[in-house]
Amino acid sequence: MLSAILQFFAAIPWYVWVILFIGLVSLGLYLFRQYWNFKRSLNMIFLQVKTPRIEDDKDSQKEKDRYSASGDFKEVVGIMEHLYNNLYSIFKHDLKFQFMGQNFFSFEVAVVNGQINFYVVCPRNIESLLEKQITTFYPDALIEKVDDYNIFKPNSRAVGCYMKMEEHPWLPIKSYQFTPSDPISTITNVLSKFGKDEGAAIQMMVRPIHDGWQDKGRDYAAELFSSGKEHSHGHSFLGKMFQPLWAVFTALLTGAEDMKSLDNF
Repeated sequence: MLSAILQFFAAIPWYVWVILFIGLVSLGLYLFRQYWNFKRSLNMIFLQVKTPRIEDDKDSQKEKDRYSASGDFKEVVGIMEHLYNNLYSIFKHDLKFQFMGQNFFSFEVAVVNGQINFYVVCPRNIESLLEKQITTFYPDALIEKVDDYNIFKPNSRAVGCYMKMEEHPWLPIKSYQFTPSDPISTITNVLSKFGKDEGAAIQMMVRPIHDGWQDKGRDYAAELFSSGKEHSHGHSFLGKMFQPLWAVFTALLTGAEDMKSLDNF
């Protein structure tokens, strides 16, 4: 019996062992990262971001007119670019973070008991850094640590979805620089119609990544402009055949957010 089992394993081609080895390593790294993501999630805190209420009607109207103006709202929203750049400082270059994954946080808009609230959810160890960065660029912002909110009601139905790119992620999207009005107004107008027995939340997850993605985008743009059409990821038959396998392996190492690279396969 033992010899038959050994002969069976000996007859398996070497490339099957290689594939099994890569699969087991990828699965182990994926489970390891998921474990650390779960551990981080237990150490997250909620920071509610508020702006001071303007009691005077004239000043309040002046503030609304300011943000409704195209140039002014773009200038105010553009400050977030500098905030994101500064928040990149949480990126860790240590080798262990290549396996554990980088710290993440989220910006959230939620309707709780009929009121629209804004939150930043972050790991406890970067609370001070995040709070200082927000108040540096938005001095009027009031930041308060609060408990986790709950948008769900008893005996209610819940629906959730993910937003993803319809086109290739390297293609440009319409940013605030090309919109005539503040895009957050459209979102808040919809959320303001929710009743006290309803709830909703929009969550934008943020995690820093390695430098180098910019070069890939430039290479894609250069080839797109030179050929006049979108190029494929694999330039050869073998490249096209093994690209999905490589994308799965890369996604398991870098996290589920990179699974969008499989959309074209």
